[in-house]
Amino acid sequence: MKRSAERHEIILDMVRRGGFAAIGDLAEACQISDQTIRRDLALLEQRGLIQKYHGGATAPEGQSSPPYALRSATHVERKKVVARLLSSFIPEDASLYLAGGSTLAIAAAELAKKERLFIVTNNLQAGVALYENDGLRVIVAGGLIRNESGSLTGDDTLRVIRRFVLDFAVISASGITADGTILEHDQEVVAPITEMIATSRKTVLAVDGSKFGDFGTIKSGFIGDIDVMVTDVPPPEPIERLCREHGVEVIHP
Repeated sequence: MKRSAERHEIILDMVRRGGFAAIGDLAEACQISDQTIRRDLALLEQRGLIQKYHGGATAPEGQSSPPYALRSATHVERKKVVARLLSSFIPEDASLYLAGGSTLAIAAAELAKKERLFIVTNNLQAGVALYENDGLRVIVAGGLIRNESGSLTGDDTLRVIRRFVLDFAVISASGITADGTILEHDQEVVAPITEMIATSRKTVLAVDGSKFGDFGTIKSGFIGDIDVMVTDVPPPEPIERLCREHGVEVIHP
């Protein structure tokens, strides 16, 4: 039997990937009884992460993309690996843009351990993680909060970030397809990303291995737009080949 935290991550991942997950499939994946799965689903529903239906679970009603709370509770250990690798890659005294999303919120906690960085972000949780370190200069670009991603978006956000030319644009993604398309779920989130890719000296894509696939509906870029990929596993062969062809440095354990 897997521990409850492991089971919850499996449940949330299956719901995210499939849209609906049956109790029998969840019980088999978690190596537990249907009764225990039902208790887990009840707890996750109380936390607003899933919605129970007869025979299974789905994402909360009315959400076209996985909610931020669901994504932030999924693949946490994998995201922490990416966060540590990213922090090791970013040098002291660098300037960087930190995009929205749960992966980069976790990365912000690692970057907060550094001594001297200049960071511009529209990631609300990243701003919270960074503010206690007096050695960092942090600008949070205000705007409309997107509950789906924890990002600040809109014209006010764009007006702030357009003022800067930074060393690194650090972005993440909902998915990366075999042809190298970088995907997101939300058009409002994509606008700041494309702005900062265009003006930053280098672009770093930070994703865990669960993002290698067709997860998302809005194109935010292409493999050829980035300079560095930071991930927790080697990319699938088609993506690895594209990285070689476009001179993208791949960093993984």
